[in-house]
Amino acid sequence: MMDEYCDFNNETIINFLSEFSNDYGLTKIKKIYLFVKNKIEYDTFGSMEKSSETLVMGRGNNKDKTLLLYTLLKVCDFDCTVCCAEVKDNSEIFIRRDKKSFYWFYIKVNYFGRNVELDCSFDKEYLRVTSIKNTEQNDNYFIENYLIGNKKLFDIINKNVMKKNDEENESICTMLCAN
Repeated sequence: MMDEYCDFNNETIINFLSEFSNDYGLTKIKKIYLFVKNKIEYDTFGSMEKSSETLVMGRGNNKDKTLLLYTLLKVCDFDCTVCCAEVKDNSEIFIRRDKKSFYWFYIKVNYFGRNVELDCSFDKEYLRVTSIKNTEQNDNYFIENYLIGNKKLFDIINKNVMKKNDEENESICTMLCAN
């Protein structure tokens, strides 16, 4: 199901990655991450799109931007997985009337044994407008580091890692598409 949205062989995706052909390793990961984070606008109301559509449209919600980052990193042969965290919104910016928690997606990259968690959802302008801050000082950009005022934006209730071809993956893919 995820392969349907991560159009790895799409010409637009492959051509776009040529911009990073002179970059390697963590530098390449960081440049791709920063492009998706800051050049693809965060859209809270977006609907599920293919990665190439998110790239072309220049906007996407948490799921769309996460799948775009995942697609770009996988095409570059990086070892990464889509992860899911059930979160509680402490700001009431994202809260749904019918739920006290919701699912937030991010990428975990394993680079020679070093795990780096990347949440690419919020672009610089969205962070500025909402007054959300990221307290992270190194290359690990995870949702636990977002603050609004002096409190955490999200409380993490549960974390799951999507694994290829297992029952848990199917349930997370279902959440990804339905949430």
